[in-house]
Amino acid sequence: MASDSQKFLEAMPFIHKLWGSPLQILIAGIVLVSLVDVSALCGIAVLVLVIPMSKHLAKRMQRFRQQHLRFTDQRVRMCVELLEGIRCIKFFAWERPYLERVFEKRRSEMHWAMRESLVYGISMLVTVLAPTLAFASTLVAFSLTGSHGSFSATRLFGTLALLNALRFPIMDLGSMLASVVALRTSWQRLQNFMDHAEAGIPVAELEDQTQLRMENCTFKCLAGAEECFQLSVPTALTMKRGDLVLVLGKVGSGKSTLLQGILGEIPYSGRVAVRSGIAYCAQQPWIRNESLRDNILFGDELDLDWYNTVLNACGLGPDLEQLPYGDQTEIGERGVTISGGQKQRVALARAVYQRSCSLVILDDVFSALDAHTSSHIVSALFKGPQALLRNRAVLMASHHTSCAPEAQRILLLGSVSVQQLKPTKSDIVTRFSWQGKVQCIVGCQKDASAPQSQSSLLFEGDWLELRKQAGLLSILGHVARQQLDQ
Repeated sequence: MASDSQKFLEAMPFIHKLWGSPLQILIAGIVLVSLVDVSALCGIAVLVLVIPMSKHLAKRMQRFRQQHLRFTDQRVRMCVELLEGIRCIKFFAWERPYLERVFEKRRSEMHWAMRESLVYGISMLVTVLAPTLAFASTLVAFSLTGSHGSFSATRLFGTLALLNALRFPIMDLGSMLASVVALRTSWQRLQNFMDHAEAGIPVAELEDQTQLRMENCTFKCLAGAEECFQLSVPTALTMKRGDLVLVLGKVGSGKSTLLQGILGEIPYSGRVAVRSGIAYCAQQPWIRNESLRDNILFGDELDLDWYNTVLNACGLGPDLEQLPYGDQTEIGERGVTISGGQKQRVALARAVYQRSCSLVILDDVFSALDAHTSSHIVSALFKGPQALLRNRAVLMASHHTSCAPEAQRILLLGSVSVQQLKPTKSDIVTRFSWQGKVQCIVGCQKDASAPQSQSSLLFEGDWLELRKQAGLLSILGHVARQQLDQ
């Protein structure tokens, strides 16, 4: 977008030549006809023939430029991804294959750039030679007719002066035609960007205590692409204050897609309505280049008691003691480097601190945390009468299942659809608790109102497989305990 807008800036000083150059050509042509009579028509005919030739070259240049810009965008996007993941690339010594991919895009970009430049050079050559060819044709036509006397010095220098006067307008006209073609391509790209639907949260007026309502929704990630991921949610979901809804599923099943669809970040069909005031914690934590305190407050006023409570609940107390300036330490790309788990807890603390947000959406916030820290945060946020999020609606996608007994609903995502489940503690213990320290809860008793779907059959098979693994672990644990007793 920056390169396209820059082209408009560069073309602004010459925009008046679009009407000035044709006007100069018209006036000079009239004077030329009055000077050498009909012989000037030959020169004018040469100039007229240049116009369709320039137009044809401009079309070819437009086609080459579109290919050129397409590979430029791919190269820039790949360079951005390379720089964003430079630590991982350096760690695994992946520089050579990634650079080869970038250079491959660069070679394709230069191929189309050279073809574009070649056509542009031919167009400029035709434009520069047009006045000379026009003068020669006028001179030949005047000599052949011979009905207007000799080609006197007055006529000679007058014709030369007029053709020289036509030279720069014609050159400017050719250049401006090429610029208009380039601007048209950039204009279409900018227009397509501006025509994109604004991503926004579908805020609506809901009855008291209701924070979120979904009905028969289908979320499409990469809509319009050749390969489009589609997530269908045929069930209705209503969340009120105090509700905790878990979103469980395999990797790539669409947990983040569901959350982003609720936020209005991806296209969807159906009905989604949320109350204003949402705190969102993404799977990849977003940290600003500010102090840790400013990252948590996020422009809100400081309530010291609530601030300290949130810090302790998110397990940030011990981390503040390790930072050189406590919560005034600047973090982010230009500040002190903190771990992924610390970034995740800072982002989580920011969402928890915003008491004005009655709906909290958490996307796998425990993925970078150890088991002890995760259990502490779950207990502080969700369990007991003193839980910090007890009066808010929480929608959480996570692999951490210790808070499943506290949930009112579990959304179990399959390949293309989702089930709404009601967890019960007894069902969790009897069906999904594994022996020893290994615990995994992938679903609970199916709601009778939930429709049968392919995903339910898929996950039934997964549950059987997990139960087999659980039985094997139980046997191994029993044998290990007997060996220790002996």
